[in-house]
Amino acid sequence: MTPRQAVPADIEPMLALMAPHVATGDLLPRNPHDVRQRLHEFLLLEEPGPVPRLIGMAALHCYDSDLAEIRSLAVDTAWTGRGYGRLLATELLEKARWDGLARVIALTHRPAFFERLGFARSHLDALPEKLIRDCILCPRRQSCDEIAMLLRL
Repeated sequence: MTPRQAVPADIEPMLALMAPHVATGDLLPRNPHDVRQRLHEFLLLEEPGPVPRLIGMAALHCYDSDLAEIRSLAVDTAWTGRGYGRLLATELLEKARWDGLARVIALTHRPAFFERLGFARSHLDALPEKLIRDCILCPRRQSCDEIAMLLRL
């Protein structure tokens, strides 16, 4: 499977794919407007066949010329364990390298996944770009239980 760029027609399937991960607390909720505004950040994977079905997605959100974040990484539960999350993350890391970024972060409940990609545990305090732009607005800011992961490219 080859990841592809998201297009406006993908917004509803993307929200549907995210829903079970939002329900478990693994992803933050997103609304259609937010997804549309950041559509250019998303790569998608579809089930091969005559009627493609979305099975995975992830975004690379840039903070500045030095730092980006892998976010909204989700794979349909029927397709987990087959390397599709890794494929999406690897594609986004290649894009980050191509764009000349020096660091990529991820906030996660599954640090082992990112450790296998070369990330190391970090602290949010070491990521002021993330704190200032996102964490301040996050509904979970007072009870955040995600682990910050950092990869230096």
